[in-house]
Amino acid sequence: MDENGKPFLSNVSISRIERGDQELTFTNLKRFAEALGCHVSDFIEPKDKREIEIIAAFRDMDNAQKDQLASYANFLKIKDK
Repeated sequence: MDENGKPFLSNVSISRIERGDQELTFTNLKRFAEALGCHVSDFIEPKDKREIEIIAAFRDMDNAQKDQLASYANFLKIKDK
């Protein structure tokens, strides 16, 4: 629902998306995630199940830890080239 309490998509639009008659935009996918209290990535099955563990750990980190992890990931990418 938007800030005025109105649904961000009509029932007709949701039904069309479910049937595949209407494309699901990224904006609407983000709205679904917000309405369900989750993240867009929760709707996507990772190729490697370890991604779920890494994402869950990342979400529990403070900003300094996230920065450190991002720096280390970039280091690993450069190292492998």
